[in-house]
Amino acid sequence: MSTTTNQVPMRAVPGYYSSAPGIQIAIQTGADATDEDLQFFQQLGVEWAMVGIRDQSQHTLDFYKQLVKRFGDHGIKIYRIANSSVHNVPEITLN
Repeated sequence: MSTTTNQVPMRAVPGYYSSAPGIQIAIQTGADATDEDLQFFQQLGVEWAMVGIRDQSQHTLDFYKQLVKRFGDHGIKIYRIANSSVHNVPEITLN
C-alpha cells in the first residue's frame, strides 16, 4: 500500500499544492471553529481554509502553529490567516 499523496500544483495559488487537479473547495471560518465544524468541512472534501482571528491576543506564532496543527489533524490546510484589525486602516490604504 502506498502512503504517498498526489501533489498537484495549483494554478490559481502559485506555490501551493492540492491532492487533485481541478476546482478546489475551500472554506472561510473563524479560529473558534469547533471540532464538529472541522469534521463537517472534512466530510465535504474541503482541503483549504481561510481562518479569521478576532481576538488580537491570539495573533502569535504559537497560536498560528496550534491552528495549523488542529486544522491539519482534520486534513485541512490553512492558506490564509486574516487579521481584520488591519483592513481599511487609512494610514495603510491611503499612505
